[in-house]
Amino acid sequence: MKQLYDMGYGTIKKVGALHDFVKANNAVLVDVRFSPRARNPDYNKNALMDRFGTRYLHITQLGNKDYKGDGIDFVDLEAGLKLVAAELEYRPVILMCACWQRSTCHRLAIVEALKEYGATSIPLTNDMLTPPQQPSLFQ
Repeated sequence: MKQLYDMGYGTIKKVGALHDFVKANNAVLVDVRFSPRARNPDYNKNALMDRFGTRYLHITQLGNKDYKGDGIDFVDLEAGLKLVAAELEYRPVILMCACWQRSTCHRLAIVEALKEYGATSIPLTNDMLTPPQQPSLFQ
């Protein structure tokens, strides 16, 4: 299977659309934030646990201890990668962080490291979460 996505929740407009995508794809939302709190209460750990249930995992090992600085200092990268790789064997995984810019986020380092496990990530966008519109009879 090994279907991997990644996203910064700040770029996703509606958590409900994300939930629908996760459910429709039988995926798991893997939170890779060091501290799973957010200004938007929909993205706090408890709210995500309530909404996604067993389709939400916070993998502390992939958190960036230097998230307030400019560097990347993982809690335990190897242990975290093994947990994600195990999930990828059974279902699609969506790596989630807060960062808007993928290119400067620690999740890009995770994505790169997961290539060793045969996974290539697709950045998840709002367009991917929006179902196609049905044609109207009045158009």
